[in-house]
Amino acid sequence: VGRMLKPEKWQSTFDSNGKVSRFRKALKLIVLGGVDPSIRPQVWEFLLGCYTLGTTAEYRRQLRIRWQLHVPPFF
Repeated sequence: VGRMLKPEKWQSTFDSNGKVSRFRKALKLIVLGGVDPSIRPQVWEFLLGCYTLGTTAEYRRQLRIRWQLHVPPFF
């Protein structure tokens, strides 16, 4: 658990535009200790390929908005 990917380390993987720039370091922590529950949804979006590492924070925000408009909620 000590090597778990924590929120502050996850945030440090992004550059000023919100692009992931240090994913290998984050991935190493994920493999060794898992992901802090508070950031799991955001991390898994990248692990599952929902977003590529080169996308900006603004692009991902726009994508989420479009997705929410076209997909009804499950509950």
